[in-house]
Amino acid sequence: MNEPVQSGVMKTNRKDGSLFAETEYDQGVRHGQYRDYWSNGRLACEGQYERGLQEGEWHFYRQDGTAMDVIQFNQGREVVNWDRLFGRSHG
Repeated sequence: MNEPVQSGVMKTNRKDGSLFAETEYDQGVRHGQYRDYWSNGRLACEGQYERGLQEGEWHFYRQDGTAMDVIQFNQGREVVNWDRLFGRSHG
C-alpha cells in the first residue's frame, strides 16, 4: 500500500497496476476529493473529506457506470433518511 502524501493527491493502484483510488491530502490528513474505481476503470464512488471525515453527498456507481446510490455524511457520520429507507413519501 502507498504511504499518504503530506499534501496533494495520492493515487493507489491495484497489484495489476490499475488505478484503485485517488485521495486528496492536506498536511497528512484526508481533505478534499476522494474517488475510487472498479477494476474495469469506471468510477465506483466519489465524495469529499473534510479534515479526515466524510462530508456531504457521496455518490456510488455500478460497474457499468450507472448511478447506484447517494449517501449523505455529516462530520463522518452517515445521515439516515428514514423516509427513503422505509419507502415513505410526503405530500
